Amino acid sequence: MDHRPINVLGGSKNAHVEHLYASQVHGGYHVHAAQARPEDKSVHELLQPIEDASHTRDRKRSPPDSACARGTRVDVVENVTTWAASDISEDPEEPHILWMHGYVGSGKSAITQEVCEQSDRQGRPVISFFFFRNTGDRSKIWRLATTLASQMATVIPETEPFIRAAVKASPALTRPDEGGVSVVARMQRLIYRPFKARVKACGGARGWEGGPFLIVLDGLDECDDKEQVQELIDDTLLFFEENPSIPLRVFITSRVEEHIQSHLDVPGVRLDNLVDQCSDADIATFLEVLFSIEKRRNSVVRAYIRQHGEWPTAEDKWMLVHHIDGSFIFASLLFKYIMGLTASDGSDSPATPMDRLPHTLNMNPGLDGLYTQTLARSEHLPHFLNIISTIALLEEPLPTSGIAELLGRYIKRVPLGVVFVIAPWKYVLSLSNPPPLSTADHFDPSSFPYLTTVNSVLPALIAGNAVLLKPSPQTPITAERFAIAFTRAGLPENLLQVVHLSPELASDVIKHPLVNFVSFTGSVAVGRVISETAAKASGFTGSALELGGKDPAYVAPDADLDYTAAELVDGAFFNSGQSCCAIERIYVHEAVYDQFVAKFVDITKNYRLGDPTSTETNLGPVVSLASAEKIRKQVADAIKQGAKGLIPEDLFTAAKAYALFPFEFCLSKLTFLVLGDSGTAFVAPQVLVDVNHTMDVMTEETFGPVVGIQRVASASEAISLMNDSKYGLTASIWTNIEANAASSEELFLKFVNELETGTVFLNRCDYLDPALSWVGVKDSGRGVSLSKFGASASSRMTPSLLFGWLMVMLGCDAGYDQLTRPKSVHMKIKTSP
Repeated sequence: MDHRPINVLGGSKNAHVEHLYASQVHGGYHVHAAQARPEDKSVHELLQPIEDASHTRDRKRSPPDSACARGTRVDVVENVTTWAASDISEDPEEPHILWMHGYVGSGKSAITQEVCEQSDRQGRPVISFFFFRNTGDRSKIWRLATTLASQMATVIPETEPFIRAAVKASPALTRPDEGGVSVVARMQRLIYRPFKARVKACGGARGWEGGPFLIVLDGLDECDDKEQVQELIDDTLLFFEENPSIPLRVFITSRVEEHIQSHLDVPGVRLDNLVDQCSDADIATFLEVLFSIEKRRNSVVRAYIRQHGEWPTAEDKWMLVHHIDGSFIFASLLFKYIMGLTASDGSDSPATPMDRLPHTLNMNPGLDGLYTQTLARSEHLPHFLNIISTIALLEEPLPTSGIAELLGRYIKRVPLGVVFVIAPWKYVLSLSNPPPLSTADHFDPSSFPYLTTVNSVLPALIAGNAVLLKPSPQTPITAERFAIAFTRAGLPENLLQVVHLSPELASDVIKHPLVNFVSFTGSVAVGRVISETAAKASGFTGSALELGGKDPAYVAPDADLDYTAAELVDGAFFNSGQSCCAIERIYVHEAVYDQFVAKFVDITKNYRLGDPTSTETNLGPVVSLASAEKIRKQVADAIKQGAKGLIPEDLFTAAKAYALFPFEFCLSKLTFLVLGDSGTAFVAPQVLVDVNHTMDVMTEETFGPVVGIQRVASASEAISLMNDSKYGLTASIWTNIEANAASSEELFLKFVNELETGTVFLNRCDYLDPALSWVGVKDSGRGVSLSKFGASASSRMTPSLLFGWLMVMLGCDAGYDQLTRPKSVHMKIKTSP
């Protein structure tokens, strides 16, 4: 095939056909039109700009459909246009870049549109690009430079040769995608260098006429390519630093997003907060224009005005302006609703504009249908449901600007990674010296291996973490069954793994770089070792520690004594007192002390100690012989110091020393023969009076069926004694709030405010509520389980600031949270049958 061009028109005259070629094929010719050469294309064809991205677009077809209503935003627009037109040579300190920021509905795009149109009318060169999310190329950055260059070649034709030369040297500049050419290179070669060359051809900045050239970038936050946006900003700042006298200005509008703010809130950029420039007068003028137009169109309104006079009245307008609170979007939506220009809310919607206006003024701006359009734009956000929930819980109505703030910034919680859960069975108590982590027995923490494991493992998994579960050597099968249950429930394979480890290996796991968090329930001594080990690990591994407790109760003089005594006996002796939040000390007002003690002792004497598998048994053995001996020693020491035990030991023969018990009981298919002698794990319940805080039984954790009861003269004395402890897990207050609402509530709140504890109960104790935080203070531990705060402990925060200055919207934020601790309050009002 011969591809040589030939003159297929022969000797024809006055015939001119460009780019016509013929190919000789098997003795004949095939005539075709060849592709136009780059030099033969128009600059518009060469650059292939986005047709509808500039201020000259058809706004009805290409959003945003924004324009300043007549008479509004006059001062703001004038400030921008004055800055844009000012002679750079006369004021070299004036920044080349103006960044105007504001929330959704503050009128950024309308102001940008007006600035561009005024520049056109005044004959000043301006080019623009309006970013808009979810609109294909207009939400990307790769065609920004070609679109601006195409406009620049039109308004400053002398730049066209330089633009063509750049494209010829690097055709990839016109690629509609990344194409291996950065946005910085595109802007430099297609915009800055051609313009700089034109300025040089004019004799430099002083030879330039007609005012500075203006580049306008609207909605920069709507661009998805955040890293490239940062590069664009940085390169533009560098360009102006290297060319301080060049007659070029850049006007940028956006919401405040962190990736923009961090690069534009710098010297060399003029900052304008549009929120500070949105006046009630602008809103009033905006509404006046809208109502004036609609009154001419709407026959119902005209008839009403003829009969009743002006509408809306001056008072109506003032109330509307006040209700709108500075948002042009809300003003527009509100107006459309009043005039019936939006979809009906249903059959209950008022029939006429006059009926709808007062109805609108009574609406809650945070919850009603008028906000549907505003909120609908944000339904795709991952935190949208949280925003709606937040709005619903607000005590005061939230203006649209506030909703915009909420929609535009959020904190996303992400998983920590791998959580190491050291699951419990018993506490090791009263160790005078902190044990080394290699002491095997000290990894056996509290009771309830299933319940306490759930509290740590489940939130960690829900938060998206992987979990390593180390059970106590005393209860290894519980963890295996736990993992099997999760597998059967559909948990992905290996997301929860059970590991049976020695203390030395457990220490290695804590220090492993892939472990991000440790959750431990157990003794204070081991908790300190774990905390120190985690702190020394790579990356400062976080930890949550649920440790000891010495939980107190106060019985007020008006308490329902029958109810209170029964509840506190159960709170002290449930599970043989082996609960982290068991009642171990009780302070009783002297007015009811004797009565309360008598009732408490009578109930205790009716308890049964014995086989824990029997339905007749109230009390079983404690977890180990060592624990039993520790409990007996505390009681004996207290009696030596002057305390009096009110429960005769011979009432509980299972605990009698040197007795041989012939019964057997079965636990987990293992048969245990319980022998008596002084080493029995069966401990008789004991109620001690005449106690004080010099005795270990009132200050050190007992973790057994023993309670001390102390007389107090006042609530203030009780608070002082309750706080006189190195522990602080829970405390309970017992008062008849049913009969004495005002005084009992005041008393209870005094305890809530002054007690140094994690949870304060009213008329109940030893009770976990999943909705409330489970947290200890002092030596009772650190970190939180249960409630939303517990779930948050297994994740970390990733803030996203889309727009608006940081503010505290609801009285708390992440920084505030880390400087406070949750304190749960759990009340039971009704105590009578």
